[in-house]
Amino acid sequence: MGMFRSAAWACLFVDSLGAASDVVFQDVSMSGMLCGRYRPFVNQQDGLVVYPKKEGKHPLVAYAHGWTDGGSHLDAADLHDLFTLLASSGYVVVAQKAPYNLTDLGDWCEYEWEDQLQSLRWAKNASILHDHIDLAGPTVVAGHSMGALATLHTLSQAKAVKEFNIVAAAVQHPASCWHQIYCDYGSSLVPTLFSVGEKDALARHVRYEYNRTTGVPKAFAEMTGVGHTDPATAHWPESNNWAGPPRVENHYVLDWLNCFVKHNATACALAQCGEPQASSPTTTCVFEGMPSANTVAIV
Repeated sequence: MGMFRSAAWACLFVDSLGAASDVVFQDVSMSGMLCGRYRPFVNQQDGLVVYPKKEGKHPLVAYAHGWTDGGSHLDAADLHDLFTLLASSGYVVVAQKAPYNLTDLGDWCEYEWEDQLQSLRWAKNASILHDHIDLAGPTVVAGHSMGALATLHTLSQAKAVKEFNIVAAAVQHPASCWHQIYCDYGSSLVPTLFSVGEKDALARHVRYEYNRTTGVPKAFAEMTGVGHTDPATAHWPESNNWAGPPRVENHYVLDWLNCFVKHNATACALAQCGEPQASSPTTTCVFEGMPSANTVAIV
């Protein structure tokens, strides 16, 4: 399909660099949290909210970061482009910042799924977001690595899915449970996108998580040349750094949300292995149970 979108779906594409001036990044403090350097003795945690400058109320996305990607990494390089893209496209992002970039095994947080839910509670009651969030509308959960594993745990909680009206999820490179305490989570209860890199050691595990998910729409996208973070194509820049192209996964995430939150038929088609902005092709991409053009709005 080439690298560029045609006029029919150009409205779905947002160049995150050009859109940076259209969104607000704001550091906040969130209460009721479990993860962090001094857990379980504190319930306060730094966080981040990203929302459109444009007036209006928008769907809420709770993003759980990976191990060592908290603190300043969260909104500096690692996830800045994804959050900008989502906010520019009409979403409000809330993300907790623990475990503060520490690298000890002890800072792996088995409670992050609870913090993800708490971030939703916090956001829905935060005065700073009162004019930006559609409190009666659908919400989304997403995450990377440790945070994606936490997201899978969240998605199996029927009570939470109902309470927060969670309608879709994106799990990027979800980690396995090899040293977590609480690993007994069920299958996702909402439409879920699974993404991973071809060179990620977790690729087989992520495909397993996709395969064991049943009864809901789902997609699995494996990116050529990408390691545990997107991008890592051709080892650019000699590490699994997030800071450069191709950022393939960002648009898969956006169109997955646009499909199931905004019921956009064009987005649904793109999310089914059809992202044309990818500068490196998808190695493997499969999907199941996706809505047809007859069941979503044609936009």
